[in-house]
Amino acid sequence: MKLAIIGAAGFIGRHLSRHAAAAGWQVTRIVRRPETSVDPRLAGIRTVIVADDAAHAARIEALRDHEVAICLAARNHRMRDRAPDPLQACLAGNRDAPLDWARCSLRAGLRRFVFVSSVKAAAERSTAPLRETDPPAPEDAYGISKLAAEQGLMLPGPLDTIERVVVRPPLVYGPQVGANFGLLLRLAASGLPLPLGGALAPRSLLSATNLCDALLACAGSPAAAGRCFYAADGQDLSVAELLARLRAAAVLPPRLFAVPPALLRAGAALAGRGEYLRRLVEPLQVDTSAIRTALRWSPPQAVDDALRETMAWHLASRRGKAAAA
Repeated sequence: MKLAIIGAAGFIGRHLSRHAAAAGWQVTRIVRRPETSVDPRLAGIRTVIVADDAAHAARIEALRDHEVAICLAARNHRMRDRAPDPLQACLAGNRDAPLDWARCSLRAGLRRFVFVSSVKAAAERSTAPLRETDPPAPEDAYGISKLAAEQGLMLPGPLDTIERVVVRPPLVYGPQVGANFGLLLRLAASGLPLPLGGALAPRSLLSATNLCDALLACAGSPAAAGRCFYAADGQDLSVAELLARLRAAAVLPPRLFAVPPALLRAGAALAGRGEYLRRLVEPLQVDTSAIRTALRWSPPQAVDDALRETMAWHLASRRGKAAAA
């Protein structure tokens, strides 16, 4: 089948392009601008440039003759958003742009549109694993905008004639990851003693390989139409467990110790990382029984294998930068 990946230049988009091509899909990568560096592993995969301000005709033409689109286009989550109006900026990138791509997919004759949302559309923390039927309660501009896109997609109306699927991943990691997980990799690889031994709240994670597999299941399975799904690795880890496993992957001892939560929060606030710490030490779990039951999906990559692969990439990248310096 022919698959268009919208927003294919990012971390997940590069993984998905390779994964889909290897699985036998005819892939077209849709990117916003010419790429400054070309991943040799993407050689042979068709790439089309469609600028943010491109006319609908250009978007429709890029999508024409495909059967399914997976939309990764987004304004990424930012802990310190410096936009004059963060909510409006997020709504433009995370609601308006995906909805426009969905309308163009309909006009181009596609059968299905898969939207990659976020667990943040539902919650920032959980007292029990989140289910798709739980009332959503996003807390920041990013989560609000992702939920607004979901609601716009699923609202009865003109889009009814194209199948729509929503996927809400938790924190995604893998080779080439940056942002919050990139910081965890740097902390783990440092080998320094860390005061996070008491960060024991469980959190759901999702490797890039497992996310790609789930997205292709949502793209191809008839049972996915009209559904919203959580996907995760199936083994939730606390930050303390995650750091210990990352250090084991780097052949380093855990070197974690616990400090009183109030002291940890105070230290993080002084370092300008208070909000980041809060998100790390609070529980956030998702229930994946819906995608497992409806699509008979299970994550193909084991957690420790994914963590070893990610840490190996990080260490190799660090050695490469040191050699180039």
